[in-house]
Amino acid sequence: ALFYSSAATTINNFSGVGAMTSTGTAPSQLSYTIMPLVVGRHVSSSATALVVRGDSLTATSSWFSALTRIFPEQPASFSMAVGSSKSAAGTADARLTDLYKYATIGAVLYGGNDFSTNGLNATVSYVKGNIDLIISQMKSRGVKKVGVGKQLMVTTSTDGWVTEANQTVPAGWQAGGIPDQYNADVDASGYDFVLPFNSVRGTNPFKWKGETPTLTPDGVHPSLEGDAIMAAEVLPIFQAVIASLKSGYASRLTAKLTKRLTQTLTSSEAA
Repeated sequence: ALFYSSAATTINNFSGVGAMTSTGTAPSQLSYTIMPLVVGRHVSSSATALVVRGDSLTATSSWFSALTRIFPEQPASFSMAVGSSKSAAGTADARLTDLYKYATIGAVLYGGNDFSTNGLNATVSYVKGNIDLIISQMKSRGVKKVGVGKQLMVTTSTDGWVTEANQTVPAGWQAGGIPDQYNADVDASGYDFVLPFNSVRGTNPFKWKGETPTLTPDGVHPSLEGDAIMAAEVLPIFQAVIASLKSGYASRLTAKLTKRLTQTLTSSEAA
């Protein structure tokens, strides 16, 4: 992978069309670093492209990667999620936010690392403020619809999360706690769409559903099975959003064609 030192190298054409070039000291090659990737959107402005921001719940192997595998339409997609990150990280780098212009639909899932495993390390208003800023940044760069994911569960277990009964919920993650208040706020905020992830919640919604194979390996992160179930749950939500956008594109196209036809007929009659 190529590592670019910002102190010695300037990257040109970061988000434009064509080759990404560099000036200054030649990039050095290091092991175990991340290679910059250039992303793009289909030529058609109505083509679907998904982008997500979040922490480890959405990074790499997650519900989002599982979602992209089961999408019948196989839309373009890219995840900008970073493990262990907090909500403020999603607002920090203007160069990254510029990449939103390649997407049509976005989703944001932050908060777990803000609230922490005790559920007490951040306020609802603080996390919501960062989420709303991310949404504003996405929409200012052309993303049409942006949804928000609700907080999952944090529990300990005496049987490896095989059953719901043997899980214990920390006080801060129980009913009425800050994460629960945040989820209620997400429901009430009028976002374009909400990702509830109810499919992995138990009869007690503050615990993981007890199943074998288990839906979580640690009481915080979903397992591969959990990710697959979450993806299947939210697939219809994303499909409905895509359908609404396509309907909007079709309506606007029909209106434009009708207007042009009317203008043509009017011009012909005047002649």
